[in-house]
Amino acid sequence: MSTQQVREQAVTDEVIASFAGAPSERLREVMSSLVRHLHDFAREVRLTEAEWQRASYGSSDSPFPWGPETPGPEHGYFDFARWDPLPVDAFPRGRSEFGVEGLLANGWEWTSTPFGPFAGFQAFPFYEGYSANFFDGKHFVMKGGSPRTGRSMLRRSFRNWFQPHYPYVYAGFRCAGGGLK
Repeated sequence: MSTQQVREQAVTDEVIASFAGAPSERLREVMSSLVRHLHDFAREVRLTEAEWQRASYGSSDSPFPWGPETPGPEHGYFDFARWDPLPVDAFPRGRSEFGVEGLLANGWEWTSTPFGPFAGFQAFPFYEGYSANFFDGKHFVMKGGSPRTGRSMLRRSFRNWFQPHYPYVYAGFRCAGGGLK
């Protein structure tokens, strides 16, 4: 098993262990199975930053998935308004041109893209260590934002980053079903 696979399995094991205090054996069983399947899915698919960007912004140059309108409470859940995420379809005015909902501010979304510099990257002189210190192959790009993300960070160019094992990230990954009715 590679070092990366060992780290990924450790994350899965840690999440499953967090259910030890669940009030029922059946709840522990269901949640543990769900986590194993979801983590396997995320490992298998490995959504990239470019794929997330395309789903979010389509082919437009708009600053936001829904178009040019400045983010407001009708678009998502951000700017420190609450702690908890809402259902992905809670803000229909925040849909992308592809109809994908909840892209900004309902929780940072992991990608499989290692955090690294864009072409021409130069650190800001007043804060040189802000991102360059994390171009180490251990941090991965997260996109979107969370309920605890300031409105000014909700822009197509903003990238967050963390290591997968870090437990205090307002992040997840998207699980969605077909639109069959």
